Amino acid sequence: MRQFVNSTDTPAHHLIAPEQYAPDTASLKWLMVKLSTSAKSVMKISHAHAEYVLLHEQFSHRSLSTVTTMSKRNKNSVFEARLYAHEHYLLGDVEGQMIEECLKNKIEDKYLIKELFKRVDDHKKASALHPMPFKIPIFNRGKEFRGVNTSGSEIHTPYSYREGHSCSLGATGSGKSNASSHRVTQLAPVLDGLWIIDVLKKEMRKTAHLLMSLGYQVSFVNAENLTINPLQVPRYKNAKGYALAVSESLTHAFNLPQRAQKLLHITILRLYKSFGILDGGTNFPTLFELFVAIKQVKKSHYQARMSVLDAMEPILEEMGSALSFRHGWDSHELAGTFVYFDFTEVSTVAKSLIINSLLLSEFTSRVAQGLSNVPLQLYACIDEAGSIIDASHPNKSLINNFNIARGGGMSIDVSSTVASIDPTVLSNCNNLQLGCSGARELSAMSREMGLNAEQEDYILHKLQIGTFVEKVSKEWRYPYLVKVPLIQFPENMSSGDEGLGALEHLPVEPTLIPPEFDTSVITVNSSPSDASPPEYSLSEVELRYCKVVVANPTLSSSKLFKIARISSKQALSIRKRLVQEGFLREHSVQNNSRGRSSIVVEALQPALDALAKDRK
Repeated sequence: MRQFVNSTDTPAHHLIAPEQYAPDTASLKWLMVKLSTSAKSVMKISHAHAEYVLLHEQFSHRSLSTVTTMSKRNKNSVFEARLYAHEHYLLGDVEGQMIEECLKNKIEDKYLIKELFKRVDDHKKASALHPMPFKIPIFNRGKEFRGVNTSGSEIHTPYSYREGHSCSLGATGSGKSNASSHRVTQLAPVLDGLWIIDVLKKEMRKTAHLLMSLGYQVSFVNAENLTINPLQVPRYKNAKGYALAVSESLTHAFNLPQRAQKLLHITILRLYKSFGILDGGTNFPTLFELFVAIKQVKKSHYQARMSVLDAMEPILEEMGSALSFRHGWDSHELAGTFVYFDFTEVSTVAKSLIINSLLLSEFTSRVAQGLSNVPLQLYACIDEAGSIIDASHPNKSLINNFNIARGGGMSIDVSSTVASIDPTVLSNCNNLQLGCSGARELSAMSREMGLNAEQEDYILHKLQIGTFVEKVSKEWRYPYLVKVPLIQFPENMSSGDEGLGALEHLPVEPTLIPPEFDTSVITVNSSPSDASPPEYSLSEVELRYCKVVVANPTLSSSKLFKIARISSKQALSIRKRLVQEGFLREHSVQNNSRGRSSIVVEALQPALDALAKDRK
C-alpha cells in the first residue's frame, strides 16, 4: 500500500508544514472527486487515482497501524522542494497543480513526492549544466509554442497572453522577422483577422505565402490597389466624435502645429454637415475635398492654413487614386480578413497616414461597441516599424493608438532595430522581446524588462542569433531566454498568386478628384514672405505702426512705439498680431556690449502692399 501523511496548512507561502497525521475518509473522498474531474487525461495521476479508490474501499477494514509516516528529514526535504518549485514555477502544468493540490489538502503520497523531487532535480541540473544569469521558466499550460528554453524544454503559453501588445527589438540579422513569422503562424488558427504590414523591407511577404500554403486565404495590398478614405466614419462611431479623432490623427501624421488641429477639426465638421454625414448620410467627403475646403477658407489662421496645405499636397499627389473613394474598405470587414500590406514604396508620412487610418478606424469602432477584455480576434503585425515608433520621429500617430488599443480583441505587434523607442509603446506592451543588439538597444529595453548588470553583459557578449530575452506580464514576471525555431518557407513564391482575394468583393464607391484641387497655387514649404497676402485688413493704428517700421528698419522695437505715438503695451500687441498674420518678421540682434539682444522688426511684402494700397 502507498504511504500517506497528512499535514496542516501554514500561512508561509501557502504551503503545508509537514506534520504526522493519519488520513481520514473525507480527505480520500475529496481526492477521488478532484482527480476524477480534473486529471483524467494525465496517465500517472489516473493510476494514482485508481489506487486511491482502492484504498478508500479498503480503508474501513484497515487499522491506522498500516499507515506509515515519513521521517522528519524527509518531511523537511519535501517542504524545501515545494518552496523551490514555487519559486521557479515548476508546478504550473495540470499534473503539477494536482501535486500541489494533493499536498495542500493533507495528502502526501510516494508517487507525488517522487515526481516533485524529480522536477526539482531536473531544474537544478539544467541550471547547473547551462550556467547563465536567467531563470528557467516552466510555461507549458497553453497552445502557443514560443520556442524552447535553455534546458531544451518547450515553452507554451495561452493565446490570451497575446491580447496585449508586443514589441520586439534587435539588431539587423538577429532573427526578429523570423520570430514575427513564428508568432503569426502560431496565432493564425484562432484569429478572425490578421494584418501583416511591411514598412521597410518585404520580409513578411514570404510569411503571407507560408500561410497560403497552410490553407489560409491571404489578400495582397500595396499602395496601387489600396482603397481607403480616412474621413469615412467607421461603424458604430458617432460622426462628431470621429471628426475630432481623425483631426488629431491627421495632425500627428502630418506633424502639424496645434493650431492646425483646430482648423482641421472645424473644417471636417463643416464638410460632414454639408455632405449630410451628421444626419446619418454615408456620402463621405475625401481628403481632396478637405484640402480644397481649407484652401478656400481665406479668413482662417494664415500659418495654420498654409501648414495644412503644405503637408497634404505631396501626400495627395503621391497617393492619388488610392484616396479618391467616398466609400473605401470598411475596417469592420478588413478585421475579418487575412491581409498582407506592402507599404515599402511610399513615403514615411504616407505610411503613417495609411496605418493610422486603418488602426484608428477599427479601434474607435470597437471602443464605440463597448468591447473590452474580449478574446483576441485581430492581430496587426508591423515589421520594421522603427520609422513610426521612434521617439525622435515626429509622427506620433501609431504611438497614440497604443494608448487606446488596449483590450477590445485587437493587438499590435511591432518589431524594430531603432534604439530610441517611444516609452509609450514599451509601457503598453505586455510581451517584450530583445534579440542580439548593441548598447543603445539594450538600454532602451533594460528598464522595462528589469534586467540586471549580469544579464545585460550576457546579452551584449553571449546572446546567440535566433535566441531572445523575453518578458511577459503574466505569472512569470522575470526575463527568460527562448530560442525561436527557424521557419521553413515555401521555395516557390509566385507573384501570380498575389491578388486582392476576398477584398475584391467588398463594396466601394470611387469618386472623381475635384477640379478645384489645383496644387499649382500652393508652394511646398512656402513662407509668409513669398506666399500670397493674407486676407486681413489693417487698422489705422496698425498701418501707422507699419510705416514706422519701414521708415526705421534698424531701430529696436522698444523705441518704435514713441515714434508711432502709441503706448508700449499697445505697440507690443500690434507687433505680435502682425507677426502672427504674416505682415512682420522679428529678428533678435546683438547691438550693444552688455550682452543683451534687441528685437528688430522687418516689414514683409504683405505689409508693403498694404501701405501701397493705403497711399492710393
